[in-house]
Amino acid sequence: MNNTLTGRRYIVFSLVAVMFIQLLPIATLLSPWRPILPIMIVAFWAYIAPSHVGSVFGFIYGLMIEATLGMEILQLALPCALVALVVQHVFMKLRTYSIFQQSFYIATLSLIAVSLALPLSSVVLNADLLALLGRSFIAAVVVWLVLAIWFEPLSRRYVVAREH
Repeated sequence: MNNTLTGRRYIVFSLVAVMFIQLLPIATLLSPWRPILPIMIVAFWAYIAPSHVGSVFGFIYGLMIEATLGMEILQLALPCALVALVVQHVFMKLRTYSIFQQSFYIATLSLIAVSLALPLSSVVLNADLLALLGRSFIAAVVVWLVLAIWFEPLSRRYVVAREH
């Protein structure tokens, strides 16, 4: 079977799985994971398959999740598109970093993207917002590490199949 086709199936499956996870009711303790998870999955696939997952793909995926959850428009689509665009441009440099350096780079990038999409009324820096951003950063690092370790064999096959 063609590795590229198998890779596309993994992409679609993981994106649909994240969409269903977004629909689950979660406790307030796990709420920082909600906006980070779609951004991280888009960043991961933009890193693994930059020719298939780019900023337009991230934007459309963000819009789909916003429509599914009834969120404000462009609250998740813009961060997904921004992260996919940046990761798509620096993916070769990211591959030279260790997995921990990658996780901090992507977490910082996703945190910046999420912060840019916040409504102006919530931009006032207070202890609650800083705590939320801190938990979101930790969540992003953990999600990237899990994705990288879980899909690492697939990513090797996918990258090798694309290069040949």
